[in-house]
This record gives sequence, C-alpha cells and structure tokens, in this order.
Amino acid sequence: MGGFSSRREANGDMEVVDAHDSSILDAQSFREELASELSRARRGSRRLSIIVCLLGSHGRYDFAGQRTADPLLRHMAKTLVEQKRQVDVAASLGQGRFALILPETGEPGARVIAERLKAAIAAAYDAESEEPVLGIGVASFGRHGRSANALLRAAERAAKPKAIPIMSLSGLRRRDGS
Repeated sequence: MGGFSSRREANGDMEVVDAHDSSILDAQSFREELASELSRARRGSRRLSIIVCLLGSHGRYDFAGQRTADPLLRHMAKTLVEQKRQVDVAASLGQGRFALILPETGEPGARVIAERLKAAIAAAYDAESEEPVLGIGVASFGRHGRSANALLRAAERAAKPKAIPIMSLSGLRRRDGS
C-alpha cells in the first residue's frame, strides 16, 4: 500500500466520496497539501502529524469502486469531516485508505484525535451489517520521518497491526449491546 495513489487509482473511492462531501481531498491534492505543511514544519520547527485510516473487512468490501463498499466509504468520509478540526485536512487516498493532515499537532495530540475517530466510527457501526475492519495509524514529523512518503508509510504500518473489527475498538460494544 505504500506511497500515494494517483487521482486515477483513487477514482473509484473519489466518485463515491465526492458525491458525499467536497471537503475531502483526492490523493494528488493530499500530496500537495502535505508537501506544503512539511515545508512549513521544516522552516519553523513546527509539529505536524498525519493519521491514516485503512478500511477492510472479512471479504465483503472491494475498494476498487464496487458499490457494496459505497456506504462504508461515505460514512468514513463523513466521519473524518465531522471529527477533524478546522485546520486539519481530510483526504481519500483510494482503495479504502483515508488520511488526515494535522498541522501544529504532535504525536500525543494526534493519538487523541485517532481515538476520537475510532469512537465515532464504532458508535455508528450497524450491527446488522458485516463487520468492517478499521486500522488507524499515526505518524509525526521528525519522529517517524521527514518526508511525505516516510510519514505515510509509517502511519500505514502503524495501522495494519491494529486492524480489528470496529465493534471491538477501544472496548466499545455494538449498538445492540453485544
């Protein structure tokens, strides 16, 4: 999964997400915004973190644009927009990958935002549908890398081992109480 997807690669996800919210950037715009924020962080010794969310499931969702994934992708985009701060930037990177750029935010603050995202997604989990799987990873400028690709790879690596069914995130229960 490493590296950035192009607009063409992310197109399936972006068609679904664009229909929901135009405040979600595509992968190319994400790359440009992250480069700008990295430049600011280097010049001013400022904090910068990113969060990467990896969506998957037990075989039901195909993130190459299949319609079975549309509601999950829309929900993820909506949740990112609702949970981000005004200064943060949300993006769909394609194939079930979403990201947040968190300017002026160190690793502890990024972890708080990641936990808030997990809770918001778990709270909306529909107990009637198949369990989607969510992995959320955090990477911070300096500690995890100094380039866009290094930060993205570190956040994706951090998300993969933690990919667990949404209903189990942070000990939260499904809406039906099970």
